[in-house]
Amino acid sequence: AWTQPWLGKRSTALPAIAVAMVWQGLGTYVILFLAGLQKIPASFYESAQLDGADAWQQFRHVTMPLLWDVVQVLVILWIIGSVQAFALIFVITRGYPNVTEVIGTYLYWAGFQGQSIGYASAMGVVMFLLVLTFSLLVKRLMRRETVEY
Repeated sequence: AWTQPWLGKRSTALPAIAVAMVWQGLGTYVILFLAGLQKIPASFYESAQLDGADAWQQFRHVTMPLLWDVVQVLVILWIIGSVQAFALIFVITRGYPNVTEVIGTYLYWAGFQGQSIGYASAMGVVMFLLVLTFSLLVKRLMRRETVEY
């Protein structure tokens, strides 16, 4: 009675795959974020403490400005990874149509199962242009003055 067909039900298949995708990519994001944190000199935090900054003010005025470039890269990687969901979905569910349909699985079914190679190629180009557009938009929206230390 406790078992659930997580990948077999329409309402739970995509959330279950989303959890798997988060688990799959979490290590990369954490390592990059920790590398950015280790790059910040401890003297900045000591200086902020001497100036009377509490933990929130240190985070807001020291950590975030110095990590902003890392956050920007992580958001762009997240956009690219969300479009590349095909591999995980195909391995888990074989891209069963109408249950776990995303752009990548639809492209696969159209190109290889439906024999519409031209249509699938056009969808691949559109996917590339969407990723490029969203990445440039994020880069522009998250643009800030560079901080050197």
